[in-house]
Amino acid sequence: MSVRLAAHIRHRAGDFSLDVALQAGAGITALLGPSGAGKTMLLNAIAGLIRPHEGHVHLNGRALFSTAEKIWQPPEARQIGYVFQDAKLFPHLSVLQNLSYGRARASAVPHALPFDEVIELLALGALLDRRPHHLSGGEKQRVGIGRALLSAPHLLLMDEPLASLDPKRRGEILPFLDALHQKLKLPVLYVTHNVDESLRLADRLIVMDKGRVAAQGSIEAVLNEENVQSLLFGQVGDVTSEPVTFLSGRCLSALEDVAEIETAWGTFLIPARHIAKGDIRHLRIQAREVALATRKPEGLSIQNALKARIKKITSVGSGLCDLCLVCAADEKAPLLRARITRRAVYTLGLEEGATVWPLIKTAVLARPGPITQ
Repeated sequence: MSVRLAAHIRHRAGDFSLDVALQAGAGITALLGPSGAGKTMLLNAIAGLIRPHEGHVHLNGRALFSTAEKIWQPPEARQIGYVFQDAKLFPHLSVLQNLSYGRARASAVPHALPFDEVIELLALGALLDRRPHHLSGGEKQRVGIGRALLSAPHLLLMDEPLASLDPKRRGEILPFLDALHQKLKLPVLYVTHNVDESLRLADRLIVMDKGRVAAQGSIEAVLNEENVQSLLFGQVGDVTSEPVTFLSGRCLSALEDVAEIETAWGTFLIPARHIAKGDIRHLRIQAREVALATRKPEGLSIQNALKARIKKITSVGSGLCDLCLVCAADEKAPLLRARITRRAVYTLGLEEGATVWPLIKTAVLARPGPITQ
């Protein structure tokens, strides 16, 4: 990763303290974590909306803030675009005038995106004469994104841009965020507390909790960490929560209804929805969706059959057991988690070290569509 943004922020507000170091390159880095983790405070510090007590922010090698060097650039001098949760459009201005306000900040910047290109990218042409009170929530967010892009930012900050939208409006705006991801080479920090949103959009992940970084790195590596699973989904080993396995892979082929995704566990077949050869996909596999066989299966409609070794069996109560499975072909691959009944464990004679074949239906591996909370 070529680092474009390097920051270390230390800040205290009342009883809450923030101490976060991060780096980001081109593409979307999602900041994921529960409410109150400090995600928005971190964005505001990077943008210059609050002045941290200690630390630094460097963007493309330029110091925007440094207590050691006694540097403080005001927000308007940082060339950072900010998309807020509620868009924050000027209510007395038309869409065109709101967008022109963003362009006015970048009138002398040579790398600024052409106005017409942003209009086309976000499908804003039919909205230009409207005032914000005549726009839907999704349309307001598209205008907010357009205004931020027209300011020719070197970094784009997005603070839960889908959080205030209903599922239908979220579904409408996601394709535009996908298009931004594919077309622009900006570093983007994208705040969310929705895991599926991160799977859909992000290249890298930073998980925050109580003002600290709990984990950061690739989506596959971070989301499979046990401490992250406990933070996001509930305590591991508790019947009230359910383990999840996350696998990242590249599309080898996409036919009419099925795509082949090459992962560390081998090739998976998934529904071919809006996917093309070469695309990266992140698969989310719930433990309850993994069935187990003691022999290599034949004559089944389930297409995803893998070979594995049982690493650990844990009773979680209510007659259920969680199993951690090691990939037979690559022991460095993420552990696959399965949840089956204690009776099934006994009936099949399963024990740690035994060879099994996990079975996963193609239908449960659909890429996240319209995101709901």
